Amino acid sequence: SQNGGGSSRPSASPARSPTADDGGEFVSGSVSLKERGAKKVQKQLADVAARTAAQDAASVKKDKEIKAAAAAYLKDLSTKREQAINNTKADHLKEQQEYERKMKDLKTSGKLWDSVNLLVDGKKPNPFSKNTEYMRGLLVGMSSTDGAAVKA
Repeated sequence: SQNGGGSSRPSASPARSPTADDGGEFVSGSVSLKERGAKKVQKQLADVAARTAAQDAASVKKDKEIKAAAAAYLKDLSTKREQAINNTKADHLKEQQEYERKMKDLKTSGKLWDSVNLLVDGKKPNPFSKNTEYMRGLLVGMSSTDGAAVKA
């Protein structure tokens, strides 16, 4: 046989691995694998930075939209609240003016017991007393006679 104590390597294989003498980098053409790896990592980092920047921009945009919607909602809510307060104030003012007008009319007409009837709500039952019918009867009697029985 031709393998007489020699190596079992095929004759086409080089005796050394394809490494350079300056640090053991694999050489492929004119660019080493280390340089290609570094470029690939830099490209991936640039891609990650671009995606992060796009996500940050989208997040900032969405945050602004949410803040604008919240501001519009609060403005609408504040407007509705102010309108409800103004309506309530107007209603209370009308009720107060009507009450004052009634009281003034009763005082000028001399109907003292009618004004007392306005102040005392005889329609609601008093939860603290057994019966208010007697008081209601007296007030109705006094308002119908307009206090003539009391004056006599």
